[in-house]
Amino acid sequence: MVVCSREYRGSTYLLREAVPSDCRLLYDWRMDPVTRAGSFGHDTFPYEEHEKWFRKLMADPCRKQFILLRMPAAGSSAAEQPGTAQTAADSTEAVLPAATPAAQLRLDLSGQKAEISYSVAASERGKGLGTLLIQMAVSHARNVSGIRTLTAEVLPDNTASRRIFEKCGFHLLRKEPGKLLYIYNLKGDTDG
Repeated sequence: MVVCSREYRGSTYLLREAVPSDCRLLYDWRMDPVTRAGSFGHDTFPYEEHEKWFRKLMADPCRKQFILLRMPAAGSSAAEQPGTAQTAADSTEAVLPAATPAAQLRLDLSGQKAEISYSVAASERGKGLGTLLIQMAVSHARNVSGIRTLTAEVLPDNTASRRIFEKCGFHLLRKEPGKLLYIYNLKGDTDG
């Protein structure tokens, strides 16, 4: 199910809920060296371990996994898009297979808070999609009943993520050993 869409730099981007067939895609993105370097756990792990993690994630109502898709440009066929499948259907759901996966977003819900985790596909980096993704996460969270605050933990040397969160209106709440905690208040709270 698509939860948010945006026009950005001449393309349409859709944020949709993850489905079971996204397991391999997410594993490949998780194992990317740049992603590992920006993560709190730097070690790689076998696909079987990821499959178990993904099944638990999909079954947990407090964890929401999303995929950001770049839709084919208007007037282009899916056959012209690398790594996509062609479809003739007009509905949004039917067109999704023609889209290019660009990034992933996870929201871990706890009470009135949701912690954001994200990564951008290697082929899509440097296009401003991290900022777009976090803006879409904020937009989606505003529509989810009960979420008042978004948080994100960032490695101190992950300058790109720090800039993205700050650009999107997140504020540094505190520094802890080995991490920075960013916060965004959705409902006008001021006490963090």
